[in-house]
Amino acid sequence: MPTDPATVVYNLIQKDPSIIAAAVIQGRDTILYSTDNWDISSDVGRVVSSWNSMNAPFVMLSGVKYSVLQCTSE
Repeated sequence: MPTDPATVVYNLIQKDPSIIAAAVIQGRDTILYSTDNWDISSDVGRVVSSWNSMNAPFVMLSGVKYSVLQCTSE
């Protein structure tokens, strides 16, 4: 099973063509990989903070509001 972020994202997008962009973040603000069509660098800290709260109803990326349907600690 591949573990490098680019391969994982590529395989995910191949399995589900409705996914048009993805990013892999490590820690609080390190972007390990992001698809070319999605620059989240200016939002990564705020997104991780919202996600880590484990109860954020949404996250904002590039001015777009995304609903959080489920959030787990895994």
